[in-house]
Amino acid sequence: MNAFTFLFILVVAVSFGLEWWLMRRQIAHVRNHRDSVPTAFQAAISLEAHQKAAD
Repeated sequence: MNAFTFLFILVVAVSFGLEWWLMRRQIAHVRNHRDSVPTAFQAAISLEAHQKAAD
């Protein structure tokens, strides 16, 4: 295996790991804030609609 192949595999693995970490972080944030509509959107969206979008 040459250096370019190793570097390519390393970049793909790091990219996958970063995307997975960000996805898990986003899911946790949505779960933790499912029960309240952000202040900026309270006039435009109901709690039920917000929860439906979060689900």
